[in-house]
Amino acid sequence: MERKADLQTVKAFWDLMSQHFPELYVDLSLFNTLFNSAGDSQLFKEAVREKVPITQAYEKTLELMDEYYNGRDILWRPSLAYFKENPEALVSMLWVDDFNLENSLGLTPLFYVRMGSCPCKFQAYLRLKEPVPLKKADFFQRVLAEFAGGGGYGFYFEHKRIAGLANGMYGDDPLVVFFGPFEKGFVEPKWLEELTVMFWDLVCRRDKERDMKKKLERFLPLLEELESLLPFLKRLKRDHEDY
Repeated sequence: MERKADLQTVKAFWDLMSQHFPELYVDLSLFNTLFNSAGDSQLFKEAVREKVPITQAYEKTLELMDEYYNGRDILWRPSLAYFKENPEALVSMLWVDDFNLENSLGLTPLFYVRMGSCPCKFQAYLRLKEPVPLKKADFFQRVLAEFAGGGGYGFYFEHKRIAGLANGMYGDDPLVVFFGPFEKGFVEPKWLEELTVMFWDLVCRRDKERDMKKKLERFLPLLEELESLLPFLKRLKRDHEDY
């Protein structure tokens, strides 16, 4: 049976990416969802289409559809090769895994993607109002993951799903869908820098709590031993008072 695909959604996804992140170059990779059953020796083929301008991503995705219909998922990431060759390149895209739509920041993504059957698993995309160096964007993601996501740290170059194609990692092979765009999905770098101060304060407090917990765990056996001696010490004190 031929795998499901919604090419209109695929095109709408890449058109949206092109509109908001025109500076982005991407790599397209193949993930072999039939790896275990087919006995194929290669689970993952990275960057089979490399350094693709975002405006050409839809056409390059179509070139791989035969592979897709044969059971291989098409994934994308910001281009590793491009950024290695252009380390000073600026970026305006941020993404947050396991995005919480009711986050404490009141943050709304530019758009978000649902990758599986679970209605609560979202990957959100935001746009910086001013582009920043890659290292700063990568760290901003870590901060946003803490306050608006699942708490994990998503590597900027992690492979991602393409809306309109199936996610073969699930048994029912659901289509990846996306929602948006929303008008509030633009964030100021200065605001994120202020949020970073809060993030470091939180990290420091966690480190102190962790250190305190380790110290308590270290002294706990001693406290237990002293507790076991308490009846003896009370008796010794009473004998001394009688004497």
